[in-house]
Amino acid sequence: MSSSRTQIVVGLDIGATKICAITGEVSADGMLTILGSGLAPSAGIRRGVVADIDATAVSIREAVRQAEENSGVDIESVTVGVTGEHIASLNSHGVVSVNHPHLEITQEAVDRVLDNARMIVIPPDREILHTIPRWFIVDGLDGIQHPEGMSASRLEVDAHIVTGTRTYIDNVLKSIHRAGLGIDAGGVVLQPLATADAVLLPAERDLGCVLVDIGGSATDVAVFTNGAICHTGVVPIAGEHVTRDIAVGIRVDMEEAERLKTDWGTALTDLLDRDELIDVQLLGENNATPIPRSILAEIIEARMIELFEKVRDQMRRAGVEDHLSAGVVVTGGGSRLHGTDQVAAEVLDLTARLASPVQETGMSEALNHPRYATAVGLTRIAAANLDVFDLSGSPSQGGGRKKNGIFRRIKRAFGKR
Repeated sequence: MSSSRTQIVVGLDIGATKICAITGEVSADGMLTILGSGLAPSAGIRRGVVADIDATAVSIREAVRQAEENSGVDIESVTVGVTGEHIASLNSHGVVSVNHPHLEITQEAVDRVLDNARMIVIPPDREILHTIPRWFIVDGLDGIQHPEGMSASRLEVDAHIVTGTRTYIDNVLKSIHRAGLGIDAGGVVLQPLATADAVLLPAERDLGCVLVDIGGSATDVAVFTNGAICHTGVVPIAGEHVTRDIAVGIRVDMEEAERLKTDWGTALTDLLDRDELIDVQLLGENNATPIPRSILAEIIEARMIELFEKVRDQMRRAGVEDHLSAGVVVTGGGSRLHGTDQVAAEVLDLTARLASPVQETGMSEALNHPRYATAVGLTRIAAANLDVFDLSGSPSQGGGRKKNGIFRRIKRAFGKR
């Protein structure tokens, strides 16, 4: 274990099929070490949003309990991801004059220009989750990432603003509170941002890419160009839809459909031997029935083509189809279907790769799987946004505390909430 001056961070991924908690320890020099994780079946979640607070709280408690046992920490608060069809985004522009006596851009000027970019009209039932600066413009010079300290009379920003439905977000927070946990300061993060932090290469962001995170009930989409995010969206098709298609198309129950998808599924019929047979437990039948594996593949392929066609619609909405030289990066539990990357490449006419989360110190082999990309990303974001170390040792808000009682504060991950 590292020295006593460490901070504990916790990432909580509330998904449609699973809830995952990952604990990490951040050393005084900023190094993250994964301590442990907990995984529980998800209950109370429908189409990416909380439909039953009590059931969701029970699942959160179980995932957190396992993470505490596996990591040896008491978890008090978390950095949590949110997603769902209620999420929307837009790009906004802000501009202010620099009023410093020496015309120097200060943090106060940066805060003011971001506040100006946030001056948008949104319905009363929505709130701004993130204001993410894409780049700053200093006296007409664009592409500036860190304007603080520069001399200028005028400061502008191009920002990406993410909004969500207030009640849906509140229900996530209520579920966490009911599970006996707190929320770290600013610890509500859009899931595609967390996933991107875990799987994207810097070069992919710079050259332009689309991230596709295929979950249980929805698929998150994030588009990056010139090193910055320019579009986020949600496609209401994911792994559960594929499973239900199999159940209906082959006439099996959902459990058998999930088994067929996991054991024999492929997203591209061209990859199969048309004469291959698989055994299927049909509804109402006592004995297994052999059917061509190609029937299963045809069902899956149709839904996966539809999914990536809707991803293509998101790309067109962002207006960046010709600016994605790094192609498409596919991750999430639903990406593990054989041939998914090839379907993505064919439908989107881009190069495609399947991505797992970056390997952090202490991370088990089990966590090096696409289904854990969001949880790993949330933990990384929590670690990257810790406050300057409080050498006095005085307690403040944090993700948890080690058994010796040390705990620390986590800063807001992205923008203002």
